[in-house]
Amino acid sequence: IGAVFITIFYTLARNLWEESEPIWEGTLSLIASVVITVMSVGMLRVAHWRKKWEDKLRGATESYLGKSESGGRWSLVLLPFTVVCREGLESVIFMAGIGFEKSPTGLPIPIVLGIASGFIIGWIIYHGSHKVSLNIFIITTTTLLLFIAAGLFVTAIGEFQEVSKNPGIQLWSLNCCDPESDNFWRIMHSLFGWNNKSTVGTFCGYFSYWIVVIVIILIVLRRARNKDFKETNEGTSDDLEKKVDHLIEEYETK
Repeated sequence: IGAVFITIFYTLARNLWEESEPIWEGTLSLIASVVITVMSVGMLRVAHWRKKWEDKLRGATESYLGKSESGGRWSLVLLPFTVVCREGLESVIFMAGIGFEKSPTGLPIPIVLGIASGFIIGWIIYHGSHKVSLNIFIITTTTLLLFIAAGLFVTAIGEFQEVSKNPGIQLWSLNCCDPESDNFWRIMHSLFGWNNKSTVGTFCGYFSYWIVVIVIILIVLRRARNKDFKETNEGTSDDLEKKVDHLIEEYETK
C-alpha cells in the first residue's frame, strides 16, 4: 500500500512539490508537530487509563463481534487494513522530501532497513516491556517525541521564512555543526530541527513552543489528578453505601 501511494505521489505531485517545496515542507512539518504534540500529551495518562481502556475495549469488542459472525470477521479484516493504509500515507510524508532531493533508486535500501529496525525495536519492546516500568517508558518516549515535535515546529518556521524572503534578524551563525555538510548534524536536523544558524523567529518559536507545551501538560495533569481523585472518592462512597445496605439487610433478616 505504501508503494502504491509513493508511486502516485511521484507521478502526479512531483512538479507541484518542486515549484513550492518550502511551503509543502513547512506545512507538513507544522502538521506533524501538532499531531505529535497532541499524541505525546495524551500518552502521559496511559498508565492511568490502561485498566479503563482494557475493560472498555474488551466489552466493546465482545459486544460488536457478538452481533453477527460475518460482521466480526469483516471487522477483524478492516481494522488492520485501515492501520496499514494509514502507515502508507505516513510513508509518503516521510519519504517524499528525501525522494525529491535524491534519486528514487536510493529509496529501497533505507525502506528495508527501516522495516528491519521496526521489527527489532518492536521485538525488544514486546519482550522487554515487563522488565521496564511503564511510567518510565512513557515519560522517556513522550520527552523524545516532544523534542522531535519542537524541531519540526522550528523547521516549519524556517521554511515559511524562506518563502517570505524575509528571514528576519540573525542571532548567530556557527562555523561548525552545519547540517548541510556533516552527516551527524544532518541527522540531528532531521530528528530535532538542529541548525547552526538561528533567527529571532526560530529562536522565539522554539522556546514559545516549550512554554505552551509545559503549560498544557500541567493543566492536563492537574485535571487528570482531580478527575482520578473524584472517581476514587465516588467509588469509595459507593462501596460504603453497599456495605451499609448489606448490614441493614442482615440486621432486618435477623
